[in-house]
Amino acid sequence: MRPAAERRIRLSLLFACVVSLSIITGRFALCATYSYALEAHSLGEYSKAFPIFYGNALFEDAGACGLVGTMYLLGQGVERDGVSAEYWLLKAARKGSVISQSMLGTMYATGKGVPKDDRKARLWLFRAAAGGDETASFALRKLHKGTLI
Repeated sequence: MRPAAERRIRLSLLFACVVSLSIITGRFALCATYSYALEAHSLGEYSKAFPIFYGNALFEDAGACGLVGTMYLLGQGVERDGVSAEYWLLKAARKGSVISQSMLGTMYATGKGVPKDDRKARLWLFRAAAGGDETASFALRKLHKGTLI
């Protein structure tokens, strides 16, 4: 192999290693501050918690996606935004987060933050109920009877 080609391969490998290490280190730092964010959230210090949850959500953490969606829905540390709430809650729900499935079902059943959609409400409430969420089971029964949630 020619020296120039060998040098390019080595530089490419070095670059790949540096990028991988940066991603791993960044993820570790986000995990280390996650407990801080949970505590800040429980104390109502949403503006401190949101950026940490958001960073973890970008790494596809289902719990963080659900929290970010909830914070957008309720306007905790961010402006209320139903579209963003739906986006993040869907990410979490598709990853199996039962609480996010229940929240989505409730959003669709009530029209809070999204257009009312009984079909989507039933779908997500059914999944949450199947996952053991009793509140979702109750809401699903009420929706089936045609009463308000």
